[in-house]
Amino acid sequence: MTVRGVILAVVVAIILPVHWQKETAKPNKQGNERTSEDKPKEISPATSIQNQVPSQVNQTTTNTQINGAVDEPKGYLKRLLGPENLPNIGLLYAGVMGIIVGILTLFVLVAQTSATKRAADAAYLNAEAVIKAQRPWLFVPMGNEFLDIGNPILPDVGDNRVASVTFDLKNFGNTPARVVEQKVYLYIGKSPNSIPYDAAFISTGSNPDNYTFAPDTVIHVQAPLYPNPHITQQDRQAILAGVRFLWLCGYCKYRNASEVRDEPPFETRFCFLWVNITNRPEPFWITRGPYEYSNAT
Repeated sequence: MTVRGVILAVVVAIILPVHWQKETAKPNKQGNERTSEDKPKEISPATSIQNQVPSQVNQTTTNTQINGAVDEPKGYLKRLLGPENLPNIGLLYAGVMGIIVGILTLFVLVAQTSATKRAADAAYLNAEAVIKAQRPWLFVPMGNEFLDIGNPILPDVGDNRVASVTFDLKNFGNTPARVVEQKVYLYIGKSPNSIPYDAAFISTGSNPDNYTFAPDTVIHVQAPLYPNPHITQQDRQAILAGVRFLWLCGYCKYRNASEVRDEPPFETRFCFLWVNITNRPEPFWITRGPYEYSNAT
């Protein structure tokens, strides 16, 4: 017998029993009704064993399918973590780590920005302190208790002097000051709480000046009565009686003596009230009015 014949015999020997088993496993078309052809036939022991083996095989196959369905989630997780998905898992891990590193870097940048801002603010304050220390400062000096300003001159009948007051202006800075503009007058007001003339702090009617005085030096400034330096007797009596009130208002603009003209000048403003009706033996001057009328820049 040739090799081809042997192979063909083996194939037939395998296919025929399987086909016969499938045919015998088909149910009867008549259901449960028995006919003469359905009567039990005598089966040899070999045939009985052959019929029992496929049944056991089918039962094992069914159990394997059930167990496989139950174990399917575990199989999916294994496939998810399988070698073919390792590149995707690596990319996911790298992305998450990148986000975490980015957030931490953002926090570091915010902290560095805050520290830089604090350092810049400190440097600015130090520079500003140095600049302020190296500039002139013009103020009316204080006396023992009040401003060092004398009593005003309020001429009586027959006195040809003008109504005015003279006060000291001192350079408290460390550099010489050059005064470039000045406007200071006495004003008569109806109330001790309101400035009689708001235009006292604008340039209209100012006196251009150009004089210099050194640090820790005092100059005398005279402020006449506005608009007419000759006071009437009615106004004089009203001031002395406390019915009208005398104000000293104005400003003085100045520069550092070595400063170029392009820079804006410094400015000191004055807003004082003369108080003469009290239980004190002598009248005195006090600062009065809004802050912007009694400050220095």
